[in-house]
Amino acid sequence: MTYTIDPEHPERALSITEAARERPDGLCLRTPEGDISFSEAARRAALIKRTLTPPPAGRPYVMQARTDVESILTFYALLEAQVPMLLLSPKLTEAETRAYVEAAQRIDEPLEADAAVVIFTSGTTGASKPAILSRRALAANALAVSRHIAMTEDDVWLLSLSPARVGGLGILTRSLACRSGVALGAKYSAQGFVSELSDMHVTIASLVPAMVIDVLEHFPQWQPPRDFRLLLVGGSACPASLRRRALAARIPVVTTYAMTETASSVGMSPYEDRLTENFCADRALEGVEFRLTDKNEVLVRGPMLMNGYWGRNRLAPGAWHATGDIAREDGLGGLRIQARQSEVMITGGEKVYPAEVELALEEIPGVKAALAAGIPDEKWGVIVGALLVPSPGMQRPTGEAIARGVRAQLAAYKCPRRIAWVEELPRTREGKPRREPSVFEGLALETLHYTNL
Repeated sequence: MTYTIDPEHPERALSITEAARERPDGLCLRTPEGDISFSEAARRAALIKRTLTPPPAGRPYVMQARTDVESILTFYALLEAQVPMLLLSPKLTEAETRAYVEAAQRIDEPLEADAAVVIFTSGTTGASKPAILSRRALAANALAVSRHIAMTEDDVWLLSLSPARVGGLGILTRSLACRSGVALGAKYSAQGFVSELSDMHVTIASLVPAMVIDVLEHFPQWQPPRDFRLLLVGGSACPASLRRRALAARIPVVTTYAMTETASSVGMSPYEDRLTENFCADRALEGVEFRLTDKNEVLVRGPMLMNGYWGRNRLAPGAWHATGDIAREDGLGGLRIQARQSEVMITGGEKVYPAEVELALEEIPGVKAALAAGIPDEKWGVIVGALLVPSPGMQRPTGEAIARGVRAQLAAYKCPRRIAWVEELPRTREGKPRREPSVFEGLALETLHYTNL
């Protein structure tokens, strides 16, 4: 059965009490120790609510967003009480946690009455910024995503991402709004993921591309259980080579374009193509609009857009948000994200998008994964460099073979001038590619064609 979310009453969609009234015996949380129904979750959340000391009006309740029962019930309790939360990752060090809390304390401006959560962005375009997400934005995102992937009350979504990031937050809010279950597994590992899909009867899961690669490497013959119907892959671009590997393993994949500022996903590949070779670009979800500037930067607007950054200018109703992402249209209404503005390489006056270079490199036999980034150069400004991970069990291609392979696909100025082989690609704490010049430091670089270094 599909649950209907009313976007005009987000307090109902995100209410654990309402969920318990409508589906008292329905699955809310699945844990290794047993299942927790909505009625039991509501009872325990009410007890937690009575023990919490609410912050002053206009200030958030600070909490580390863990993936355990107590944290999630606290999250539900605060949503029910309409108390805004500042969600912090449990991966942060004490010093980092203190820095975020102190940064929030320095903001004099009170939060709006409809503020649900404040989440610091991942900082891929500079310093982290505290984005304010309202209850209406969370409900709008839940409605758009649930419709796109045909969520029902019978779904069980594995929570493998911290709710301190919108990927994990969205799992909680969508499942609550749809009155469906969330499975709480152990800290992510390839072995754990594979086991939990079967043991916990998971139907939907979310991973970043690096995690999918990890699963396929550790279990090359694995196929998901019959009940499993969807893997959402986001956080960074999903290479076509990875989609092909997932398809060969019969893993139903939907790629997702998401950001903190929009309460998670605003674009997804078509659900009906999850087990086909149609590697479609991400389509705007219901209620979302995309627009490209003359510099191909993505602008987005819709009901799931944030109120603004706390302590900075708010967004007016119906405003466009400049994402900082560079994309191109596929001619069918979808977007293919090519890079962050800060990651675009300008070499000799020509723009080079990392994703385009990486896709070309990953088509070369013997190259399992690639990362492209700029290396500072006095003559060209930057030159294109690449880190390559060799495919296990295959002969590593020569520099000449790599140069020949990319020249068949890319203009000369886009081709990597220098490369280095590594065991794994450098990534941020959130699993996104690290594309700064420092990733080349200390490595033995091989020159493929002329460089001025």
